[in-house]
Amino acid sequence: MPVTTQTELPGVQNLRADASESSLLTALVDDTITHGTYRWQYRVYNSGDDWTELGTTDHDTNDLAITGLTVGEEYAIRARTETEHAITAYVEISPVRLIAGPTDLSTDTVTASSVDLSWTDNTTTEDDYVLLRAREYADGFEPYREHTVLAPDTTAYTDTALVPGETYRYKVRVRTEHVFADSGVEEITAGSIGLEQGRVPASGWHVELEHPDGRTVRPTVAGDPERSPALNGLPTVRIPVEDDRDWTASGWEQAAMRVWHDGRREPIDEVTDIDVDVGEATAVLEGVGGTELEQTVEVSVDSQPGHDLATDLITDNTPYAANVDDPASNSQGETLMQAADSSADFSGVTTLSSTDPVVIEGGELALAQSCWVTEGENATVQGGGNIPLSGASNGAVHQLDAAGEYLELDFDVDYRVPASAIAVAVRMWEDSGSPAWTAYLNGDPIDTVSGGVGINKDWDFLDGSTFDGDGYDGPDLTPGGNPHTFRLEVDSAASDEELFVDVIAPHDSRFSYTFDNTLDSNDALAGPEKKPDEFDVVFDVATSVYSVTDGRVVLEMDDVSGAQAVAASNDGGSTWTEASNTETLDTTFGSAGSSIRARVTLSRYGSSSTTPTQGTQGQAIDSINVYAELEDIPVVENRRLEGSLVDVLSEIARDGDYIWEYRRNADGTESVEWTQPGQRSGELRGAVTNASVTKQTGQFTTKAIVEGSAQQRSGERVSLPHGTWVALDHDRVKPGKEAVRDPSTGDEYTRGADYEIDNLDGELKALSSGSITDGQEVAVDYPFETRGEYASGQWSGDARELTKQTFPGLTTDRACQQGALRIVQETSEPLWEAEVTVENQVGWRLVEAINPDVLPGDEALEVWSVEASPQGVRLFLGSRPRLSEVVDRLERRVEATSRRV
Repeated sequence: MPVTTQTELPGVQNLRADASESSLLTALVDDTITHGTYRWQYRVYNSGDDWTELGTTDHDTNDLAITGLTVGEEYAIRARTETEHAITAYVEISPVRLIAGPTDLSTDTVTASSVDLSWTDNTTTEDDYVLLRAREYADGFEPYREHTVLAPDTTAYTDTALVPGETYRYKVRVRTEHVFADSGVEEITAGSIGLEQGRVPASGWHVELEHPDGRTVRPTVAGDPERSPALNGLPTVRIPVEDDRDWTASGWEQAAMRVWHDGRREPIDEVTDIDVDVGEATAVLEGVGGTELEQTVEVSVDSQPGHDLATDLITDNTPYAANVDDPASNSQGETLMQAADSSADFSGVTTLSSTDPVVIEGGELALAQSCWVTEGENATVQGGGNIPLSGASNGAVHQLDAAGEYLELDFDVDYRVPASAIAVAVRMWEDSGSPAWTAYLNGDPIDTVSGGVGINKDWDFLDGSTFDGDGYDGPDLTPGGNPHTFRLEVDSAASDEELFVDVIAPHDSRFSYTFDNTLDSNDALAGPEKKPDEFDVVFDVATSVYSVTDGRVVLEMDDVSGAQAVAASNDGGSTWTEASNTETLDTTFGSAGSSIRARVTLSRYGSSSTTPTQGTQGQAIDSINVYAELEDIPVVENRRLEGSLVDVLSEIARDGDYIWEYRRNADGTESVEWTQPGQRSGELRGAVTNASVTKQTGQFTTKAIVEGSAQQRSGERVSLPHGTWVALDHDRVKPGKEAVRDPSTGDEYTRGADYEIDNLDGELKALSSGSITDGQEVAVDYPFETRGEYASGQWSGDARELTKQTFPGLTTDRACQQGALRIVQETSEPLWEAEVTVENQVGWRLVEAINPDVLPGDEALEVWSVEASPQGVRLFLGSRPRLSEVVDRLERRVEATSRRV
């Protein structure tokens, strides 16, 4: 599933308590987190009691009511933020007590410019009073603003900053250090002075600015305002005004700004700049809209579709509606992404560690032996003797009872066993005291026993935990070369001392085994098993320039019992969908990703009539095929996004071929409109004053070649008859980078003297005059290029319609071929470009594709960019993305996927 988290979890800010409702306190904090929870606790102040847990609220609920409090009692409240990955420190406020809010708020003597307010003071511990005021506009009341701060014990105030004819709401807040309580609400309408006040004209431009002191200023618009609608940005406006006030005075910074044109509210919220003509009664007011998008956000994204991430960011951080279109999906259907059915194939699609208990040979990938079980009577011995004995595995043991006698076991490993995981278990016992003995592994002592020690009939681990040694401290056990040797040798023995050695089991202790002590009817023990209980083989990531929505893994295996399982992931392995005891997995992922990866859990199976009776074989994969359902859904993957929300949204849009705009709608609601070019269509508003169009007849692609990064092939075995070209598994071998050697000795052969190579076709030929014998098997290491191409049915061989691109993050021929297909699909049609200037009546609907009647053709054109001037709005349009834009977008996507891998 997609995971979206903040890289650093913000702590609680501005913890306070609202006592407006009687008999309870509502603890609340500023809205600072976009995921996770708030945790709340309280207790009696200075009581020393444990904190009472109030519970948690989701990130979008930043308050909690505390009931059952006692009037006059003082309390402490604390809160913190937390997620499953992070916990911040508690923030505490104290002392906190219930306070009574003002009551009986009333208004009197309402005039065109003032109103008298009064209320009842119900507390004696306040720090101050705050008068809160909200003014009504065409689209509703603005948020309450702090109009003025009043001294303690105040019970009346006259507001002299009313605008005639306007409607206001008031409430009074009493405050202590940590607690506040509000009165009820009173609403009034200021009187009229006989003129139409505050009305927005039906035509022309109208602007209002709200000074922090509550004054509303309506300067006269002079000249032609210049609006700048914006794609993937915020709209702005420049309005020349005639007004002789001092615009350089403090208070106008980021003042609220409202703009209307022909009676319609424009998407402008706030003053950003005021250009003043010194000595003149004129100025230019600059404003911006969508200011909630200017706040800073910081998110870390594992894997999430771009449109879903945009929705979350908008809804979690702004009051705006998120009108987000699902991207138009261009399905490629189910595609084979990875396949292996030979030793070379398995080596090419796995990156195994030398310590993985897996072997690739005979055309299969199999679980290796990890426990080497030998009966004592079958070991190599010096002295002593095999004797039948009740209670022994196979009904017999090897008896050691004299100095110099030993028992020895040689074993080979198929993978490197880490020194820290090397362990030896021995089932042994004595009747009248054990002789003194020492156990060795590869000549190094690992455990020892003094004479006369009692040893019960059980498994003993020779790691120093039971006897007197220190365990194994030698190097890793490695495959190849001489076998590894375990020896148990008697150092001294009294006449009545003897040791019965039943079963010996060197093993890799990273895995679990059954150290059984109960014989069956055949005098056999169930364990320890020869193979690991389970091991995950994680196949390499198969990347794609498309999004992966569904996955299917098809296996051929010799057995699917025990802990066997098959899993698939489309986020690089962060999350998995798994099915047990099956050769097939078919899944729809919770969210689109940009790759697919398979995982197969191998387990042990098999039985025998001798020790061990179970776990004698390891499961093997004969073949694997990994399929993905590919869709053209942009995904944000493995990214940290930080900055203003407008910049973060624009970055997501750039990478995913999205466009967006902030919009104020006719009903007064505000929204962010998010779509892809061409998904929405609409009519061009306003008269076209200038237009030009160009058909780029040479700017289309019918064939693409994509190269990825070079990959390394190691240890490939081929037999070379003299004078015959033999194909390697891969062509396009990097010149001068291959190594051909004798696999048994490691001796390297010389190009030109012993063999020749065709780098382009990937072929070797042994020379009869060289050191390679006729038909000899050699091992070859070489780097090879990854490459794919695609040509549409319109490809005529014209080189002007061919493009060749390189994406280092692509690591397979299949992925390169998909990249070539993607390029051709998006750029195979001729490119139409247009430049249109529209008079300054155009609406703010830039995300819609348009088809001005003045332009040829029937296809709607996408808005690429916008420029504004007093003469109108200049639109730059196109019928599809440019080749460079398609390539840039694919590069960023592949880079993000390769960072994960």
